[in-house]
Amino acid sequence: MSGSRDPGTWDDNGRLLKVGKVRISLDPRPEIPLKDFRQELNLEDGTINVRYGEGASAVRLNVWADANHPVIQVEVESGSPVKALASTEIWRTGPYVLPSIEVSDVMFDEGVKNNQHGPTTVEPDSVLTGEKTRIGWYHRNIKSVGPELSAKLQGLEGFERPDPLLGRTFGAVITANDPERADDTHLASASSKRHVFNVFVVTAHPATGREWLKAVGRTIAETEKIPPGARVLEELLGQELDLRDLEG
Repeated sequence: MSGSRDPGTWDDNGRLLKVGKVRISLDPRPEIPLKDFRQELNLEDGTINVRYGEGASAVRLNVWADANHPVIQVEVESGSPVKALASTEIWRTGPYVLPSIEVSDVMFDEGVKNNQHGPTTVEPDSVLTGEKTRIGWYHRNIKSVGPELSAKLQGLEGFERPDPLLGRTFGAVITANDPERADDTHLASASSKRHVFNVFVVTAHPATGREWLKAVGRTIAETEKIPPGARVLEELLGQELDLRDLEG
């Protein structure tokens, strides 16, 4: 999962990061091997459709990314009530130095030892704590590696400009239609035949963690003003709708 309305998930080393990983699990768990399993990418509406099972044990999942709002929606429908759980799987849990880097990295140089001018340290993400009905995490750049060097190479030293990396903050918040927060990294949805999880991905620059969370709140409020059916129509038509056109 990567990106947002502002495609700016650049870390303090100038590397474009994946925002994170979200896992959806069901209880009871499906029997293995899965019966009648099918997974399809629908090119017409840009959705991923997964289904398995038969009769009362049949389950269908529909996943789609909203082209007009920074949210990924996961819908679960089942023949009998199931519990659903969304969990975050974060791998940037502490500072670590990359053992090797790519040609595109700022510190890469074939002419020096290990092809690196210096170490490239990846900083950890921050997990939201104390949220009652949602979970989330964010990455905030506490340093900036690269812009000054790039300016020097281009003869632009001394040119005043906003730092494109310092203070850049990005991450995601997960909500559910009937949430039961288990802990800071797990969000449950009560037993039902239908579940809806929304993953809101937002970038703010520059921003503190608190400012980023406020920006996420505004994004959620703006998006939830629009009924899901209208958002699907926007997706199919490729344009934002005036809700007044849907009245009556």
